[in-house]
Amino acid sequence: MLRLEGVVKSFGGKRAVDQVSLVVPAGQLLGVIGQSGSGKSTLLRMINRLGDPTAGQIRFGDTDVTALRGRALRQWRARCAMIFQQFNLAGRLDVLTNVMMGRAFHVPPTRALLKLWTDAEKAMGLSALEGLDMARLAGQRADTLSGGQQQRVAIARALVQEPEIILADEPIASLDPRNTQVVMDALLHINRHFGITVICNLHSLDLARKYCDRPRGPSRLRSRRPARPCLGRLLNVLAASQQGDFPMFTRRLILSTALAAGTLAFAGAAHAQDWKAKYPELVLAVVPAENASGVTERYAPFVEYLSKELGTKVTLRVANDYAAVIEGQRNGSIHIAGYGPASYSRAVVTGVKVEPFRTTINNDGTVGYYSVFYVRADSPYKTIEDLKGKNLGLVDPNSTSGNNVPRFVLNKLKIVPESYFAHVTYTGSHENAVLALQQKTVDVAANWWNADDDSNLSRMAAKGLAKKDDFRIISKSDLIPNSPYAYLADRLRQAVGRQGPRVQGGRRQVLRRRRRADQVHRLAAQAEELKPAAAKLT
Repeated sequence: MLRLEGVVKSFGGKRAVDQVSLVVPAGQLLGVIGQSGSGKSTLLRMINRLGDPTAGQIRFGDTDVTALRGRALRQWRARCAMIFQQFNLAGRLDVLTNVMMGRAFHVPPTRALLKLWTDAEKAMGLSALEGLDMARLAGQRADTLSGGQQQRVAIARALVQEPEIILADEPIASLDPRNTQVVMDALLHINRHFGITVICNLHSLDLARKYCDRPRGPSRLRSRRPARPCLGRLLNVLAASQQGDFPMFTRRLILSTALAAGTLAFAGAAHAQDWKAKYPELVLAVVPAENASGVTERYAPFVEYLSKELGTKVTLRVANDYAAVIEGQRNGSIHIAGYGPASYSRAVVTGVKVEPFRTTINNDGTVGYYSVFYVRADSPYKTIEDLKGKNLGLVDPNSTSGNNVPRFVLNKLKIVPESYFAHVTYTGSHENAVLALQQKTVDVAANWWNADDDSNLSRMAAKGLAKKDDFRIISKSDLIPNSPYAYLADRLRQAVGRQGPRVQGGRRQVLRRRRRADQVHRLAAQAEELKPAAAKLT
């Protein structure tokens, strides 16, 4: 909870902020309304401690923010992210590097200065961009973006700080109506889905009414310019509780590959006779190979099937990466999850109590898929050996076909990617990897493939996002066991483990009974065998 008590800020003999007292409960979205020069920005800068109050006290939980100095003050600024009206991006740097600067609070200064980010940190940045539909521009210079795009980059930079509160200082002041809506929708999404408190300075009362509600009374922000009647003296505070009928992912969903405690954590294991009463709604989380468009429609048959077979509501959640799925199942906020083989193994190795119960069947009846390397059809590259010194595009550190199997293939060729290629980039999704290759950001990209008419590329072609003839495969892996669906073993075994018939249909929608998922079980057994080695590494 943020609490302001009698806060005053004076400039010379004039008060810009006069005796402001305010309480902001955790997880609320607060709109601050007033004319330019009325003290809104000054108020936010004092909360962030970019400016010191003349009098009064600012507290966040048990922390006296006004008393912080040195290291403690820097830590507070990491917890309290700031989004500026003028974006404050480094135009000569690419989008991802600008986002990663938000991690500077969490790493040694030398690492931040030299931009030595780990793969996990880069994946975090790409996940934040993906959530704002900006991952496709990760390699583009920031000064080539539109105003709305730059502001979304600034929001992503704030997110990777892992803040508990975000202060947005007139984030839409220089944006057109369309980008205004995009940015405000993003802030609302962050507040309601990730539980981050947001305080946003606005000029428009209509926007405040749309995105915030529950108006509060007048305050004492003062204009440093001559006052005009009815202007510059009011602070209209509107708060929107983070509410809704759905379970909410915490801020760490896309930020640090570790979720905080979820809002649907349950105590005790369910018994057969009463588990439905304890679980009136189950959350199914998936990480789609493509971007968000069409995901809900494509997974609708599976969600309907689960709801029918389990006799309780199943809600689909589209996660940003496999780390979010793993940690969501660890803390109980995700009850059923779709994994890749590698991410499932990682979940088991790191102690998540999950059990696979279904896997997908391809249209031809097989249970498996492949990892491939694509190059552009007009490129001269015929083999991996032709690509030394070029740029490699991978998908996600926990992706089977987009990272782990490609690295295994390269290892068999005695190739260390980071030294063999000029750059290794995590693009954030399978679709983004193809787009990066299409835009010549990378020279070769990893992806999943099952058949000419059943691949991520064929799906993109069907949506008009790419042309299959523009790409060709130069390497294909051995068969990979199909991706498992897993439930929380200690809570839902009785509910899910005994349910009936399999469904007929296409790949990624058709599910096989657990007794036919031998490959997945072997993978789980192998993961168990790796636990002692993993423990030594941690």
